[in-house]
Amino acid sequence: MRKIALAPLLLALAGCVHHVPPDSTFNKARPPVITRSQPIGTSLSQVRGGILYSETSSGQAPGATIDAAFAFKRLLKDMPFAPGDTLLKFTSEGKDFYCTRGDEDSSITGMSLGSVCFLDEKGDGHLNKIRLPIMNTQTEMLGLGATFDVEPAPVPYHTGLVPFDPLSVQSDLIFDGIKDGYVVIEHRLHEAGHDGAAPYRRKFFAPIPQQNPVTLLIPVAPFEGMSMPEGFKHPIPIDTLPLVITKADGQGITYSVLQGWAPWRMPHGLVTKGEFTTIPTTP
Repeated sequence: MRKIALAPLLLALAGCVHHVPPDSTFNKARPPVITRSQPIGTSLSQVRGGILYSETSSGQAPGATIDAAFAFKRLLKDMPFAPGDTLLKFTSEGKDFYCTRGDEDSSITGMSLGSVCFLDEKGDGHLNKIRLPIMNTQTEMLGLGATFDVEPAPVPYHTGLVPFDPLSVQSDLIFDGIKDGYVVIEHRLHEAGHDGAAPYRRKFFAPIPQQNPVTLLIPVAPFEGMSMPEGFKHPIPIDTLPLVITKADGQGITYSVLQGWAPWRMPHGLVTKGEFTTIPTTP
C-alpha cells in the first residue's frame, strides 16, 4: 500500500475539526492481546520438563480486513487498497472507526500522521464514509475532519484481529526438577509457535515446600526488546507472576499461578543479546 502526504489537506480542514471526545481510543496506548494457557488460581500438577504456565502477547490487534479493491483520492493523491489490506479499530464519538497506520509504524496507538479512517455508518458490513484525522504531532490526534463518501461504492469488509506488532511472543514456565534442595523453575521466552530452542532462558530457585507452600515471584522482564508501557500497567504494577508451589520432588510438582503478568508486548521483536540469557536467583 502506497503512502499519501496529507499535510496540505489537514491544514485546509483545520477549521472543521470535530474534537476527539474523552472516551476516544485514538490517543490511548493500544493494549496487547494476551492469551493464557490456563485459568488463574487453579491447583495443578506437572511432571519434570513439563510446562507449568504459558502466556502469549499476540502480535495482533482488533481491526478490519478489506474484501474488495478501491482507491481513495484527495487533492490529486491516490491511496489504493487491495483485498486483504488491514485497518486498525478505534472508537470515537460512540462509533467504531477503522484506520490505516499512517506514516509512523512504531506508534503505540497505531494512529499517526497520514492515517485515514473509515466508517460503516449503516452497520451493513460496508465502509461507506471516510474521515481524515487532524494531527498536531506524529502520534497525537486533535480530532476528525471532514466526512467524504467512499466512491464509487461502499467497500465490503470483515472485522477480526489484524497484524500490529511484528511477532507473537510466548513466555513459558518449565519445571526443571530439584537441585541442591531447591525447586528449579526455568523461564523461556520465544516466538509463539516456534519449536526450536528458546533464545531466552533463565532459572529461578525456590526452597522445597515442607509444611507450608512456597511462593516464587517471577518477573516477565528483564529481556531486551520488551516493554510494559505505563498505559498498560495496573494502579499497583503487577509485573511479577506469583507461582505457589505446594509440593515438589524430582519427578513432579503441585502448584498454582495466582496472577498472570501485567500486559506486556515486544513491539520490535526479539532482540538477541546472546544464545542464552540465564539469570539464577536464589532465596
